[in-house]
Amino acid sequence: AYGDFSGGFYAIIIDGDALGDVYAIDSTAQNFVEVAEFDSKTGEVSGSFQATFKLVSDSKWTKNSPEIIEFTEGVFKTKIN
Repeated sequence: AYGDFSGGFYAIIIDGDALGDVYAIDSTAQNFVEVAEFDSKTGEVSGSFQATFKLVSDSKWTKNSPEIIEFTEGVFKTKIN
């Protein structure tokens, strides 16, 4: 209903100079970003989101990484300049 949704999640570890686990968006899950309110005068925007990521590359630096990371019932409120 909202179009394609893609993205990735990368864990950076060891003082920020080593790549940890790599996750990719689960295209079979119900992922979305919904803008509920936008004020064009102030730039304020708010809404909700949900995203599921699957582990695609396990790093040698981490142990027992979850196969799936889920963000559910997420909300955001921010200002766009």
